[in-house]
Amino acid sequence: MGLEYAEKKWNTLTQLMKQIESDGKEKIKEYTGPQVITNKFTYGLAHGQLNVYDKKGNLLNLPEE
Repeated sequence: MGLEYAEKKWNTLTQLMKQIESDGKEKIKEYTGPQVITNKFTYGLAHGQLNVYDKKGNLLNLPEE
């Protein structure tokens, strides 16, 4: 899923976590407060925009200009 989640607006990471659990395609490994870490991606939320990072920490969805 990853980048598909970034297409939506999220108010909280809790909403994202519920969606990830519902979809069942990723497993949540850790919730740190500012980030949700799954077995595939790391997600962070800023101003309603979800940032998706790969396991090496590379941002996968660059901001629109």
